[in-house]
Amino acid sequence: MDSYICHILLEDLIMRFRWLLTGLAGLAFVLVLGLTHVSAANYTTRDGGLYRDGKKINLFGVNWHGFEQGSQAALQGLWRISYKQHILRIKELGFNAIRLPICPDILKNIPPGYIAHALNPDLQNLNSLDILDKVIDYLDGNGIHFLLDYHKIDCNSSTVEELWYTESYTENQWITDLKFMARRYKDKNYFLGIDIKSEPHGSVTWGSGNIKTDWDMAAERAAQGILSVNDGILIFVSGIEDSAACSSTDGHWWGGNLEPINCTKPNIRPDKLVLSPHVYGPDIYVNDYFKDTAFPKNMPAMWYRHFMFLRDQGYTISIGEFGGKYGHGGLAMDVVWQNAIVDYFINKGMCNFFYWSWNPNSSNTGGLLQDDWSTLWQDKYDNLKRLMNGCVQIPKPAYVARYDFNGDGKSDILWHNTTTGDIYMWAMKASGIDTVSEVVKGLPIQWQVKAVGDFNGAGADDILFQDTSTGDVVMWFINGAVISTSGFVARGMPRQWEVAAVGDFNGDGKTDLMWRDSTSGDLYLWLMDGTKYTGAYVARAMKPELEIVVAADFDGDKKTDLLLQDTLTGDIYVWLMNGQKTSKVGLVLSLSPNWSIKATGDFDGDGKADIVWQDKVSGNVAIWFINGINIASSGYAARAISDNLQIQRAGDYDGDGRDDLLWQDTTNGDVYIWLMDGIHTKSADFAVRGLSADWLLR
Repeated sequence: MDSYICHILLEDLIMRFRWLLTGLAGLAFVLVLGLTHVSAANYTTRDGGLYRDGKKINLFGVNWHGFEQGSQAALQGLWRISYKQHILRIKELGFNAIRLPICPDILKNIPPGYIAHALNPDLQNLNSLDILDKVIDYLDGNGIHFLLDYHKIDCNSSTVEELWYTESYTENQWITDLKFMARRYKDKNYFLGIDIKSEPHGSVTWGSGNIKTDWDMAAERAAQGILSVNDGILIFVSGIEDSAACSSTDGHWWGGNLEPINCTKPNIRPDKLVLSPHVYGPDIYVNDYFKDTAFPKNMPAMWYRHFMFLRDQGYTISIGEFGGKYGHGGLAMDVVWQNAIVDYFINKGMCNFFYWSWNPNSSNTGGLLQDDWSTLWQDKYDNLKRLMNGCVQIPKPAYVARYDFNGDGKSDILWHNTTTGDIYMWAMKASGIDTVSEVVKGLPIQWQVKAVGDFNGAGADDILFQDTSTGDVVMWFINGAVISTSGFVARGMPRQWEVAAVGDFNGDGKTDLMWRDSTSGDLYLWLMDGTKYTGAYVARAMKPELEIVVAADFDGDKKTDLLLQDTLTGDIYVWLMNGQKTSKVGLVLSLSPNWSIKATGDFDGDGKADIVWQDKVSGNVAIWFINGINIASSGYAARAISDNLQIQRAGDYDGDGRDDLLWQDTTNGDVYIWLMDGIHTKSADFAVRGLSADWLLR
């Protein structure tokens, strides 16, 4: 088996299957079973929340600067650690978003500053825009939301301009550059949006009627331009500084004052607008309110007055910048301030932010990293982690990885050689096959795998075999690739009784078995506890044309349900199960016989099973996102798949809580995996080449 295993770069997959993946990258609006979807993800806002393809998200972000500096023209720190290592570290720490400050010269593809090419070989001989493309590709492939921040106009200036234009850089140029970015990265699934200008301040106004200085009107014009070329992303709009009208006299931070919205509301599509104030502490400037004897108790009222009041009006807020040195070379009161603002955000459920900064070399704030670009300021990070933990309550998984033989939360792959009887297990990791192990050698051919599941509730899946000559049923309890124990479940099962469905029907954490009598149509359920079971009839004399197609948890109650199809009419039914009884039965819809179910899995991580369909005429692949007996949404995952490419199974192969698709080319035996995020393919790669036809997936 080892000789079959190799790792093939994604570029090779794209070369060989360019016709297959084109449909994934190039879909615009398409119609599937009466619903529409776009190829890249669609970010929206409503009622103070952020949504990606209709699913609410939180933004736990950091600012990583460098692209806004002409002398660097790339991310900073690449002279010490590779950009890929940085990104993976950020992700491991629990952050899921990065704000990338840039300046317009970057878009002209200027030469970068020093980069250690030994650490970043794929950046060799690349200029600024090429490097930005590489970084964005890697962020997108790792499922990290990225926000492009149009930080300043003069790349060689040490400060941010007041206005969005200068004498040498017009508003038209600004909007042209914004549209360029919006269009260039339009096909990226994690392109969150554009922060159209960082920190308007000084002479900038809001709602005064002066077209040359009114930031609200400029933002409207920029938003209109961006959304005209890419309406899947969000428009992030900072506040201003002080204002003569409709504003308190507090000392506002640059970009931190949104009070004028009380008098003049921005005319930007409300489902695309994110208000993104900046708020800082005494390490930046010791405003009078930091000297108040009531500090820090005076802070919440001021934060509410400056920007948080807009949450009560239904606006979505994401903090674009906040931070400080947290006692590492700065003021002691900054620690008090940062603790206080995190407490406030937790109390208010303010779960969208970008911390300034990841870099250690920001002179006023320092960074999460220390000067070696590797060591973390643990206390600084722990304070942010309080906020992230306060925003995310981690429940017990509602939908666990299937075929997980080693209990690591990732689906594994079981192969059975029908010639030799050998059974092998592939333990999977995020990047592909981790290990290949022989489970048993030379199993007699009449012994067949009938079911896989966690029959004893031990946290790892087991294998149920049946001797097709005698009807005997045996359980192997698996620990990794080792058979820890085994035992008979039943002897001499009549031939007409067949395993019709497998799942946890009563929600006790143990997999159960649904049997069907092919002669009478009776359904009989075994509620399992290891090799023991209690049984009861679920249904009697079911019509032969009514077939159980899949068993999965469609309503998120942690109990397996049944999906059935009438082979004569095409009607699809869902039985919501409660142990050995049906709690609800519903007709989902009637479907053309061209469409058949290929797999079920939780592709969006909501705890409910979804259904993968394929049209055998066109080859199109679609996913239904299910909520009980209703189709919540649907969309194409691929178009015009060749007949020789077959979906074999769904499983969570990278352990991200969302199921993926395992494919096999029936002409050459190649096996490859699409890592999924809803209907979007995060990445696709070969697991093995040229597997011989006598190896069957179990």
